[in-house]
Amino acid sequence: GCQPVMLTGDAEDAGKSVAVATGLDPELCHFSMHPEDKLMWVHEQESAGRPALMLGDGINDSTALATATVGAAMGETSAALAANSADVVLMTDKLQRLTQCIRLCRYAICIERLNIFLPCLVKVIEVGFALSGHLQLWMAIVADLGTLMLVLVLGLSVLSRRFWTEKDSQEYSAIESETGSSETESSSQTLQNELSV
Repeated sequence: GCQPVMLTGDAEDAGKSVAVATGLDPELCHFSMHPEDKLMWVHEQESAGRPALMLGDGINDSTALATATVGAAMGETSAALAANSADVVLMTDKLQRLTQCIRLCRYAICIERLNIFLPCLVKVIEVGFALSGHLQLWMAIVADLGTLMLVLVLGLSVLSRRFWTEKDSQEYSAIESETGSSETESSSQTLQNELSV
């Protein structure tokens, strides 16, 4: 699982109000932190064998973003230094886009492994048929072309509508119209569930 923690340079009163609005435990939040404090906290987590995903949008987050296992700069107005230090740049201020990005990256890794495993498997089978004297030229060509087409189709599957539809945005917009704080609380819960998978 994962444990969301807020590191902020804001005062405790302002930080706690944001923590409550987003569904985070105020006891797990750190306030009035300087850039070096954030860096130290992330470094401690990494040293303890707990990979960290750092999400930030300003120049004060740049060193922590660079140190974390995964650094994500968020927002169109995120500082250039933060964007350069991060592994991922989200061109939006919507928190739910982070979970969408995580799903897409996990799927892409799965497809990458399949695209390596399947051609290797086909080649091993071809070698077996060739050594037994049952492999003809047209069979090898068909197998290679078939593998190529399969790899292309799998690669294009990342363009599936399930990764790019605005369904989540519509749901969050509906929640926001009902209450101002529910969207951020739901976004936080969605992020916790996604990182726990």
